[in-house]
Amino acid sequence: MQLVVAANGDEPEVADYVEAGNPTGKAPTWSFAQTVIETGDPILVPLVSYQEFIAMQIPREAARLEREPPPTDPIARVGFVMVALRTRVATVGSLAIFDHRLSEPMTGREVTWLQAVADRVAVGVENAQMRVAAKTRLDRLAAIRTVALAMTGGRDLRFHLQVILDQAIVGLGVCAADVLVLDEADGLLRMVASSGFKTTVPEYRLPLEEMLPGQHLVGHAGASEFTPDEGQRRTLFAREGFRSRRAMPLISQARITGVIEVFSRVELQPDREWIDFLEVLATSASLAIDRVGTLERFEKSTPRSAGKTRTARPDFSRLEGEILALVVEGLSNTAIADKVHLSQHTIKFHVHRILKQAGVVNRTELARKATKEGWL
Repeated sequence: MQLVVAANGDEPEVADYVEAGNPTGKAPTWSFAQTVIETGDPILVPLVSYQEFIAMQIPREAARLEREPPPTDPIARVGFVMVALRTRVATVGSLAIFDHRLSEPMTGREVTWLQAVADRVAVGVENAQMRVAAKTRLDRLAAIRTVALAMTGGRDLRFHLQVILDQAIVGLGVCAADVLVLDEADGLLRMVASSGFKTTVPEYRLPLEEMLPGQHLVGHAGASEFTPDEGQRRTLFAREGFRSRRAMPLISQARITGVIEVFSRVELQPDREWIDFLEVLATSASLAIDRVGTLERFEKSTPRSAGKTRTARPDFSRLEGEILALVVEGLSNTAIADKVHLSQHTIKFHVHRILKQAGVVNRTELARKATKEGWL
């Protein structure tokens, strides 16, 4: 993805004109910039007529310059110099000066001066990229911890998957995400959780082979390539304005149990760490699906004990057991959140689940019943 930044102290509207014609994600690969980046050699055009300058551009930019001239006085001549932004290990861009008010042609002195400036700018760019990369890694580690904590919180599959999708949107920088789980009864994928969509997402039932063409671990498709559930899917993606999609299978015990998808309204250009993080989220989703399925199968195969004088303790998770003990102590949701290092929203969700599992309507009844039945 190419970012074009322009500045003009005397005529700021000219800088706006340049940036407007080269928005992030849609900027063309300029022939001059690409040559400088690939070779590392500077380009010097001392002074040429404006028509010669236009003829040097790629067709799209030449057409724009003819159709929409820069917002300045009529330009007769232009001189420019462009040099590489060089870091210690690579060339990360280019720096250029364009001047249409020259009285004398540019010379090698401008190249030397601008290269010295560019080398300093490149150091700043490299440092900024390193800071962003470090913050991204820390954010992704925090996301993995959040997912791990959610996995200890009972067997609500939708809740687990929702946490994973929320972390996917933040950690991958995408606009929306969903998880489809394979229904073994009919071999179709069904929508179980989604996040980030502007409109309501229907609970599709889709054939697995069409979601993962060629069984590639990471796939990409434009809206015109989406074939499952033909009309609805294409209509939804067009309405949402998605331009990129990445899909990864959820694999458990060497079999596919579902698919996680992420969507973006700009073209995605993921690096290895981005893909690795998506794989971690896919693995977490697979574990959540497998764990809930295992618990359900175990309950169906285990006969219920009879003749007990006490009500059996609900199948609270370790985290829910800890929250229950704190509720019995009389702590508020805020105090509980501080003790277990989770958000108040998450604590409220778990308390609601505990009340429901215990068959009571408030915290007082819960504390009384838990104490009487010996659940602690």
